[in-house]
Amino acid sequence: MANAEFKSLLHSEKIFYWELADALGVCENTIVRRLRKELSEQDKAEFSRAIERIKAKRKTA
Repeated sequence: MANAEFKSLLHSEKIFYWELADALGVCENTIVRRLRKELSEQDKAEFSRAIERIKAKRKTA
């Protein structure tokens, strides 16, 4: 399965696709389409940074 590590991380952290999309400044559908195929190293880094920002934001809220 393509990007299984991101999908399982999002699920375990209870992060919705729309939250990731908002953090990246794109539509939720864009996230779904990107996750269908293996991400490039640049996209993986971008997704990881966005996930960390979401987690940090939740800790301060």
